[in-house]
Amino acid sequence: MTLEQILNKRNKYKGLLIDTNLMLLFIIGSFNNNLIQNFNRLKKFSKEDYSTLTKLISLFTDKILITPHILTELCNLSDSLNLRSDYQIFRFLASLTEKLKEDNTMSLQIINDDTNAFYKFGIADAGVLNLAKQNSLVLTDDLSLYHLISSKGYDVINFTLLMNLYE
Repeated sequence: MTLEQILNKRNKYKGLLIDTNLMLLFIIGSFNNNLIQNFNRLKKFSKEDYSTLTKLISLFTDKILITPHILTELCNLSDSLNLRSDYQIFRFLASLTEKLKEDNTMSLQIINDDTNAFYKFGIADAGVLNLAKQNSLVLTDDLSLYHLISSKGYDVINFTLLMNLYE
């Protein structure tokens, strides 16, 4: 399925779930896009990647999904910036979270899922797969998560592959 086909179906999706690294790119870029290259976890991204990401997100403005597991990862990763602006980044994250739709599937349900994704990929990625199964479009830069979701027949966009197409 092509990106255009997926985006043409965007109204049928429960929402767009943005995986941790890309959500971190969005948060840091929205806070101060000059910090993108200063943050180890985001070194592979550019300001142009951030711009592309924001355009993709804008197509789903009222249907952006997050899980508590991704939110926890975002807090842990943002905290590692060790900047005086940490508090401001957390304030931005808090205000952003108010606008997101949070999935609160019980961890035990995710762990006991018949795919056994938890045992191979951890709770955050298993939670992402859980939302993909519930008709959510997933946006990730994690190739193993991309393969897991696409191998199950669910819709997923690999941001890295997408960026390579447009270089």
